[in-house]
Amino acid sequence: MWETLYGYLDAKCATITDLLPAVAEKARPDDVHKLRTSIKRIRACGQLAKHFKGFKGKRYANVLKILQHAAGALRDIQLQQDSLQQYTRQNPQYKFFTTLLEDRHIQAKAQAQDTARSFPDAFIKKLRQQPAQLPHVSHKELSEHL
Repeated sequence: MWETLYGYLDAKCATITDLLPAVAEKARPDDVHKLRTSIKRIRACGQLAKHFKGFKGKRYANVLKILQHAAGALRDIQLQQDSLQQYTRQNPQYKFFTTLLEDRHIQAKAQAQDTARSFPDAFIKKLRQQPAQLPHVSHKELSEHL
């Protein structure tokens, strides 16, 4: 089980480090979604891992929370745009709302891109090393916390 958790966290950390430059550059909806969900999953695993001696990843989870919020705001607007686009096909009289939402999209995209760009390479490298920093936990210790 420990190997499964380690592999899962390692894959999510790799996803985040791979997507940060893509979100900083283009902020495509699929990349924003994957980044946001990967951060949420790492933070959830961190909630479990913080109960064990030797866990030192709390500061990474707190910093990633900032990025999660920026990506979340952008993703919410992207989904609202999709819904509005489908709605205005049948109700064109409401098309003016797309302009209002586009202004919010531009602001949220800029914020998410700026946030992603602000992560220094050193942080990204350390994030990639975090799964290896997790303390080894026995099945008994793990089951006590589940």
